[in-house]
Amino acid sequence: MQSVESSKTGFSRFKNSEFLSNLFVRKVEGKTVRYGRTLQDQQEFPIATAGATVSTLFNLMPGSELRAMSFDFPDQEYGLDSQWYKWLIEACEKKVKIKIIGGPEVRAKEGIKNLIQKGAEIRVPKNAQTRHVLALCPPNQLWIESYHAGGGNARDCTFTDNPDPLVWKKANEFFNGLWNASTPLRL
Repeated sequence: MQSVESSKTGFSRFKNSEFLSNLFVRKVEGKTVRYGRTLQDQQEFPIATAGATVSTLFNLMPGSELRAMSFDFPDQEYGLDSQWYKWLIEACEKKVKIKIIGGPEVRAKEGIKNLIQKGAEIRVPKNAQTRHVLALCPPNQLWIESYHAGGGNARDCTFTDNPDPLVWKKANEFFNGLWNASTPLRL
């Protein structure tokens, strides 16, 4: 795997053509991948859960947009009593615009119906995704999961509230590409 060294920062940077396949790799050739503007701007999580970890990191502000991903909308995350679901409801109440890509199966139907009724936009991709991006702006905040499937814990995750501009751009291109190729969920 080739990388290009940034003369300004001294951190490894991937060539643009390689970057998306590497967006979810936290270490390359033994070096930590920099998602934040500096390594100090990011937190690493070998294992994490949406409710207990992710919801505590993000600063929800009225008028922000939250873009999230899920694998089959499991009850552990989207059930009416789950911490993650309650956090998403709080986001709706704060007038945060919510876009979620998930599925193709919908396990927590009641929770998803409630989110749609509260204004969340939800789409289903052609294929289930196990690599996830969660982005909130403003202020720009980014969570990347190298692997998350079936309602279990996410693996090899990174959070930054000061994302590197190229990482921010590529993460949003990844999400937007999937969003545009997905179909609206109808329950």
